Amino acid sequence: MKSKRKKYLAVIISIHLLAFFAIYIFHNPNSFYGIEANVDIPQFEMIDHLERNFTRENLSQNYFFLYFGFLHCYGVCPKSVFTMTKLTKEITDLDVRFAFITLDPDRDDIQKLNTYIQNRDNRFVGLRQDDLEKLTNFTKSFRIQFSKELFVKENSNYQMYHNSSIFLVHKSLHKMIQYPDGLDDINQIKLDFQKFKNLN
Repeated sequence: MKSKRKKYLAVIISIHLLAFFAIYIFHNPNSFYGIEANVDIPQFEMIDHLERNFTRENLSQNYFFLYFGFLHCYGVCPKSVFTMTKLTKEITDLDVRFAFITLDPDRDDIQKLNTYIQNRDNRFVGLRQDDLEKLTNFTKSFRIQFSKELFVKENSNYQMYHNSSIFLVHKSLHKMIQYPDGLDDINQIKLDFQKFKNLN
């Protein structure tokens, strides 16, 4: 009889422990809607849409939502930028900024970037880097791959192939949250940002 009771108590305790760990795993306050990752952003130099220098030091002054795309994109770029635009309305914190980084500096010059950015939230910035090697070195930190469409009839009418994600970068420049295409629930991203700010 006593052994049956012990087995019963052991089963009950095991069930409670499993329930506790399940709750901890699925309701961990540090878990995120997006994909949390470590990052090591190197020194870099870019020019913003107002022709100002933009470096690693500028990036470290605020939390940043980043998107890599190009202005002639007719696919996923407009959708992702629209998501960022909605985020500017939901996240009014002045300690967060939004950046569109062009992967097509040959066509996306300062004037076009300025036109693209000027009617958006004043926390938005457009960035470009003419040097392909320097641009590629920066995108490697985010595992962004991009290439120019081949065999086009008109040199000005090509597309850029690239993987699409929005990144939330911590001020430390060593942590980020990635939102691949499809992870665009504004309320969830907003909650992520609030939790993200509490990380050291």
